[in-house]
Amino acid sequence: MKYQLIKLDATDTGQAQWLDYTPGEEPGTVSRGELGEALRQCAGKPAVLLVPGEQVLITQVELPIRQMAKLRKAVPFALEEQLASDVDELHFALGPAQGDVRGVVVVDNSLMNEWTVELAELGVMPRVIVPDVLTLPWHEDEWSILIDGNRALVRTGPVRGFVCERDNLPLMIEGWLEHEPPPTIVRYWNCSDGPDFQWPEKDQQAAPPIKAYSCGGGALRVLALGWEPRGGLNLLQDRYNQQADVLKLLKPWRWAAALAAIWLVLSLGQTWLHRQQLEKQANALQKRAEQIYRRTFPGARRIVNPRVQMEQKLRALKGGGQSEQGGLLELLARSSQVLNQQRGIKLEKIGFKNGELSLDVTAPTLSQLDGLKQKLASIDGLAAELKSADSAGNQASAQIRVRKL
Repeated sequence: MKYQLIKLDATDTGQAQWLDYTPGEEPGTVSRGELGEALRQCAGKPAVLLVPGEQVLITQVELPIRQMAKLRKAVPFALEEQLASDVDELHFALGPAQGDVRGVVVVDNSLMNEWTVELAELGVMPRVIVPDVLTLPWHEDEWSILIDGNRALVRTGPVRGFVCERDNLPLMIEGWLEHEPPPTIVRYWNCSDGPDFQWPEKDQQAAPPIKAYSCGGGALRVLALGWEPRGGLNLLQDRYNQQADVLKLLKPWRWAAALAAIWLVLSLGQTWLHRQQLEKQANALQKRAEQIYRRTFPGARRIVNPRVQMEQKLRALKGGGQSEQGGLLELLARSSQVLNQQRGIKLEKIGFKNGELSLDVTAPTLSQLDGLKQKLASIDGLAAELKSADSAGNQASAQIRVRKL
């Protein structure tokens, strides 16, 4: 079967790379552009969405529980102390078990909604969603390292690994080796310009052999070769499991069909007629819900679940479910007092989600952007955080996130 692998850009989710891939064959040519174009290119092929490893937490849990239903309930509470967010706001995807130890990938529900409902509105429902670092080719007792621009992807197990900035890779490896055994060999792909990876000087005496490979057309081609259609981790689990949702929908109809057949054998045609009437009412209610949604949000392209999508839109309009005074207008008004006073700083993009205002800004130097962040944080009742800072040539860029305390 031919799949389309779509890799989201780690700094701008509106951009993507994609290629066609049939397992067992050489991956196709990598294309780059807007995410919407990648989705249009799917053309009926099942989509595999590779999301940035920085946006998830890859960890593991040890629990002597075999029943999957009980395990799913126990995992969030076993990891609760490691998490900054409330477990109700997070999605937990379970990997294969090794004894009582099981790999777990934790991701914010808001991101899962972006990768499912919002993409479905654009006409594509991914068959698989997986962190990009977990698609690196990997073998037992080995590590795989891929350098992609300023990102370093390191996979150390079936559901084990991390993503960091390229310059921080030696330091991250030193910290990792304090808790994990060293690999027998490191397989390495350098898919960008710059010097090759060197094992940390602190552990040079115990350094494993490093075998370098060619990227052969781009990082996505390497990741395609490491993706496993069967047995690999898929974030579409539990309530995001499309197959489970379909079975839940079909189960009542299966019993209804069986009962209808029995009643037909017994010549009780009224039961069949009643079922038909209920079906018409359900269809009418569904159409009515879709009409209300389209009238309220005329720009919607596809309706998957009118009730869920309506709730998400309303939460977004209210500032992520917070009070109106903590929403977009207040944060924008208070932030603009500082922005209007800055020289040499250019506002490129504004975003708002879950009560948090994101400002994509550029300036001649990173110090100016840090100064802007400090001035925003000095506003009474506001907190500001500098994200995704980068400097190239005579221009620095970053994202500053502002929220109410």
